[in-house]
Amino acid sequence: MDMQKPVNFPLRQFQLFVEPTEYILDLVEAVYLPRGVTCAFAYDQKTLASRGTTQFPVLEKMSFFQRLSFIWKMLRTHEAVAIHSYADPISLWVPILNLFWKRILTFEVDSTWREPRKGWMRLVKRIGLGFWFKRPYVWGCAIGGKPHRAFFLNYGLPETRLSERPNVVRNARYMRSFPPPSASHFRFGYVGRLVRHKQVHCLIEAFRQVVQVCPNATLSILGDGPERASLQAQAADLPQVTFYGTVYGAEKVALLHQLDALCLFSNYEPWGLVVNEALAGGTPCIVSACCGCAEVLIQTPQAGLVVPETSLEAQVEAMLALAQNPATAQQMGLRGAAFMQTEWNYLRYARLLDAWANQVAQSLKR
Repeated sequence: MDMQKPVNFPLRQFQLFVEPTEYILDLVEAVYLPRGVTCAFAYDQKTLASRGTTQFPVLEKMSFFQRLSFIWKMLRTHEAVAIHSYADPISLWVPILNLFWKRILTFEVDSTWREPRKGWMRLVKRIGLGFWFKRPYVWGCAIGGKPHRAFFLNYGLPETRLSERPNVVRNARYMRSFPPPSASHFRFGYVGRLVRHKQVHCLIEAFRQVVQVCPNATLSILGDGPERASLQAQAADLPQVTFYGTVYGAEKVALLHQLDALCLFSNYEPWGLVVNEALAGGTPCIVSACCGCAEVLIQTPQAGLVVPETSLEAQVEAMLALAQNPATAQQMGLRGAAFMQTEWNYLRYARLLDAWANQVAQSLKR
């Protein structure tokens, strides 16, 4: 559902996002602009210049003193501010300068709880986040679900100052009508960066075993990154594997629509927005248990399968379960599409945002 009608919003709010990615621009247009929220970005993203991102201030393009002046003005003229990152060096100037104004400050985070392995990092995060979360005017917003709430609670934010919103995309962009998949030509796919923690090398090895049973199955890999050369070498003896490189916009949507199942076997994945995109188009997904979206988007609507990120055997078994049962795969995809359209959408996001804003507005009147 797209929401573009003006809305009576109870707060004067300033929102600083990190980059104008496609899903953030869609969210801004559908939810934030109709509420009169002032939006800006820390950095530019030239690949999306055609979307008209120049209408929003970009702090990266300002001099150091211009940035400070801009943030100071936003704090002076708004009742509440929100930043979409707690670690970005530009965004952090907002909470630092807000020490003088003490406006309602919200840290919006889609990270799941995971204790840092390095002791110095654990100490830095405990001290840094603990400092901010003890400020009575600081709120947290878990973008996702329970695993994302745990991030804030484990770093000491009181639950009374913790809100939640869904990680959403413009579902309408990915909707489709599609024929049922065929067991003789089942099409798997991956979409995302080609970096080590995404474990695309595990997906290729799992697919190698799948084609021994389903020789006409295919695997499409969309994306680029430092692992691409080694992954192409790994798949050199698999003609069923195709690398498409980085794709955007309509081309990306068209390629997504050609898939019968999406695979995401990451060993660390705070959310996994490509799963939103696939499910909105009725494509079932096989994701690792490390993906932040696994419980909400896959297990809740039964829109795919969740596998251990460390088990190649489980990954192969899940891929074969869909490839050899195309009707089951289609039913999973249909359940996922229905869930995205009715439950995990802009309307849900807007309701939670409005509920939070009303709660904050009431607290400011006391």
